[in-house]
Amino acid sequence: MLATSKPLAGTAVVPIDGLIRPGNRSEKRIAIVPARTRVFLPGIDRSETFRIKSGCIALFQLLPDGRRQIVDILGPERLFGRGISDLHQCGAESLCETEVELLTAMRRSLEIEINQAVRQMLRRAQAHATLLGRKTAGERIASALIDLAGQFAENGGNAFQLYLTRTDLADWLGLTLETVSRYLNRFRREGLIDFAGANHISLRDRTALTQIASGRNLALVQ
Repeated sequence: MLATSKPLAGTAVVPIDGLIRPGNRSEKRIAIVPARTRVFLPGIDRSETFRIKSGCIALFQLLPDGRRQIVDILGPERLFGRGISDLHQCGAESLCETEVELLTAMRRSLEIEINQAVRQMLRRAQAHATLLGRKTAGERIASALIDLAGQFAENGGNAFQLYLTRTDLADWLGLTLETVSRYLNRFRREGLIDFAGANHISLRDRTALTQIASGRNLALVQ
């Protein structure tokens, strides 16, 4: 069930500080990261941190043979940067055009936000380890859909833009591309989800998906 994909050909790699629009101390410093761009942070102090204003960032690790494991998906208001995750070990890639804000290290409240973000990332890492180690394919995909709805659906709704490709989902969930496609199609046939175009998804039966994600509905995860 392990993912076997390799990084997308032609993916750009850029320093994020080269994308930041210049501004004075009183102005927000914003970077627009193009879709499918890997960012790194040369020349920026390890205490610098970025907040996602819109879009989607994937944190990933690469195996020696080039295979990719996505370790987390970050949506709006999530923090990332060298103050939170070691980008020497963990890379960052925008899955769509993404706007990020450089947070000023002088802000006294930033330390509290970073501590909260680190705790959140730790909780998510523990949940991801359980997902990869113990959950079935159906449980993994149901869990991912609920997580993405929580990050990207507006006003607590059930419809959201799916920035991840099937390959991204496979690399995040430790599955093959075929398995991801099969379960998404099955959930659609069962009336649990629906697609409006290729990249917009709605959860039609969130309760059932939650039951599947927690292993309480075995009929739909075999």
